Amino acid sequence: MENRRHYPRYESEFEARIYDAELNLSVKVIDISEEGIGVISEEPIGLDTEVNISLFPISEGLLKGTPVWSSYFEKNQKYYYRIGVKTDT
Repeated sequence: MENRRHYPRYESEFEARIYDAELNLSVKVIDISEEGIGVISEEPIGLDTEVNISLFPISEGLLKGTPVWSSYFEKNQKYYYRIGVKTDT
């Protein structure tokens, strides 16, 4: 399979907050690159919706991004969403 990524992805494991006017979620960041982040969430996030991303205390700055894909999976009898968020550069 062809790798279409523009930038390297780095595995990570830390908490972040994703929010907008109707949403306020704590998520687990599992990978990060110059163009986006991969997160695990217990709640869905609407695709193509602009969201704010707080990586505090990793960074005090605020990122803006758009979820571009999502998949649903089960682990230890609990359900989660794996979400790819494209960040604005």
